[in-house]
Amino acid sequence: MKRGFILIMLFAQLALATEKDSSGTIIIEMINFKNDQGKVRVSLFASKDGFPNDYKKAHAYVTETINTERTRVVFEDIPYGEYAIGILHDENMDSKLNTNWLGMPKEGIAASNNAKAMFGPPSFEKASFILNADSLKQEIKIEYF
Repeated sequence: MKRGFILIMLFAQLALATEKDSSGTIIIEMINFKNDQGKVRVSLFASKDGFPNDYKKAHAYVTETINTERTRVVFEDIPYGEYAIGILHDENMDSKLNTNWLGMPKEGIAASNNAKAMFGPPSFEKASFILNADSLKQEIKIEYF
């Protein structure tokens, strides 16, 4: 009976350790802001659904004050898997990407892997990365058109 209890406790600890080891931290450092007006929204997507602009469909998102030299956002306890980051410098704080009459962004944007926007936003596939370690860091350059 005592041996069975010890085995159950051992398996429980192993399960908790495995669960803990299957998540990590994503650190995003953003550079190239043209000013510190408004806020920056960083959205973490676990699928292409909504990527990169619909933050409501993101796995997680953070709105942060801007430091023009370098702005940092951290996502913690993120399950291992495939993700992509969409970033908006929301200068006028209206929670959406403002565009001109041609559809070109009037605010700063960016994506993980520094995937480029070409005649529309970058694809999830070009911006995606795999989180499979305790931490992953990306430096992302904000672009203005």
